[in-house]
Amino acid sequence: MRTFVVRLFEPAPGAGPVTLRGVVEDVRTGTATSFRGEEQLLAAIALAAGGDEEDGPGHSASASGRPSKSTIE
Repeated sequence: MRTFVVRLFEPAPGAGPVTLRGVVEDVRTGTATSFRGEEQLLAAIALAAGGDEEDGPGHSASASGRPSKSTIE
């Protein structure tokens, strides 16, 4: 089982159309990925969930071994 935290950004009242955007974080690795729209949100989760091994696919860390932040495009 994997755990993710999804933070959604809320526009200011009266700021126009609401667009789904925010950050999804893999709790185990600490990897945070920003997204815009439901397709990018699902892609970020699918990418992170693709690697169940500690250093397998979907495990992202910087050269220092600390979790990294990325953006899905």
